[in-house]
Amino acid sequence: ATLSKNLRSELRIKQGKWIEQNRKLISEKVKHAVFVIPSLFVRVILKGIFALSKPPYPYTVVSTIDEAKKIIETKRVLV
Repeated sequence: ATLSKNLRSELRIKQGKWIEQNRKLISEKVKHAVFVIPSLFVRVILKGIFALSKPPYPYTVVSTIDEAKKIIETKRVLV
Protein backbone atom coordinates (compact mmCIF):
# COMPACT_ATOMS: atom_id res chain seq x y z
CA ALA A 1 0.00 0.00 0.00
CA THR A 2 2.92 2.34 0.60
CA LEU A 3 3.83 2.54 -3.07
CA SER A 4 0.34 2.23 -4.52
CA LYS A 5 -1.65 5.13 -5.86
CA ASN A 6 -5.30 5.69 -5.05
CA LEU A 7 -7.47 3.08 -6.74
CA ARG A 8 -10.51 4.23 -8.66
CA SER A 9 -13.73 3.39 -6.84
CA GLU A 10 -14.72 0.81 -9.47
CA LEU A 11 -11.48 -1.09 -8.82
CA ARG A 12 -11.95 -0.94 -5.04
CA ILE A 13 -15.46 -2.34 -5.46
CA LYS A 14 -14.18 -5.07 -7.78
CA GLN A 15 -11.42 -5.96 -5.31
CA GLY A 16 -13.92 -6.12 -2.43
CA LYS A 17 -16.19 -8.44 -4.39
CA TRP A 18 -13.24 -10.67 -5.30
CA ILE A 19 -12.20 -10.90 -1.65
CA GLU A 20 -15.75 -11.84 -0.61
CA GLN A 21 -16.01 -14.47 -3.37
CA ASN A 22 -12.63 -15.96 -2.42
CA ARG A 23 -12.78 -15.51 1.36
CA LYS A 24 -12.26 -19.21 2.16
CA LEU A 25 -9.28 -19.57 -0.19
CA ILE A 26 -7.68 -16.38 1.13
CA SER A 27 -8.11 -17.47 4.75
CA GLU A 28 -6.39 -20.77 3.94
CA LYS A 29 -3.47 -19.25 2.01
CA VAL A 30 -2.67 -15.96 3.74
CA LYS A 31 -0.82 -16.51 7.01
CA HIS A 32 -0.61 -12.83 8.04
CA ALA A 33 -0.74 -9.52 6.18
CA VAL A 34 1.24 -6.47 7.20
CA PHE A 35 0.03 -3.19 5.71
CA VAL A 36 2.60 -0.37 5.66
CA ILE A 37 0.67 2.90 5.60
CA PRO A 38 2.77 5.99 6.41
CA SER A 39 -0.23 8.34 6.59
CA LEU A 40 -1.96 8.42 9.99
CA PHE A 41 -5.17 9.52 8.28
CA VAL A 42 -5.15 6.55 5.89
CA ARG A 43 -4.24 4.13 8.73
CA VAL A 44 -7.24 5.32 10.74
CA ILE A 45 -9.54 4.94 7.73
CA LEU A 46 -8.19 1.45 6.97
CA LYS A 47 -8.63 0.36 10.58
CA GLY A 48 -12.20 1.68 10.45
CA ILE A 49 -12.90 -0.27 7.27
CA PHE A 50 -11.43 -3.41 8.81
CA ALA A 51 -13.56 -2.90 11.92
CA LEU A 52 -16.66 -2.98 9.71
CA SER A 53 -15.46 -5.73 7.37
CA LYS A 54 -12.65 -7.77 8.85
CA PRO A 55 -10.30 -9.41 6.33
CA PRO A 56 -10.32 -13.22 6.23
CA TYR A 57 -6.75 -13.34 7.57
CA PRO A 58 -4.79 -11.96 10.51
CA TYR A 59 -3.29 -8.55 9.81
CA THR A 60 -1.29 -5.70 11.29
CA VAL A 61 -1.28 -2.07 10.16
CA VAL A 62 2.00 -0.18 10.69
CA SER A 63 3.52 3.10 9.58
CA THR A 64 7.04 2.05 8.53
CA ILE A 65 8.88 -0.71 6.73
CA ASP A 66 11.02 -1.24 9.84
CA GLU A 67 7.89 -1.92 11.91
CA ALA A 68 6.70 -4.35 9.25
CA LYS A 69 10.02 -6.20 9.31
CA LYS A 70 9.77 -6.60 13.10
CA ILE A 71 6.24 -7.99 12.79
CA ILE A 72 7.34 -10.41 10.09
CA GLU A 73 10.29 -11.59 12.21
CA THR A 74 8.16 -11.88 15.36
CA LYS A 75 5.37 -13.81 13.71
CA ARG A 76 7.70 -15.72 11.41
CA VAL A 77 5.56 -14.61 8.50
CA LEU A 78 6.66 -15.79 5.08
CA VAL A 79 6.76 -13.16 2.36
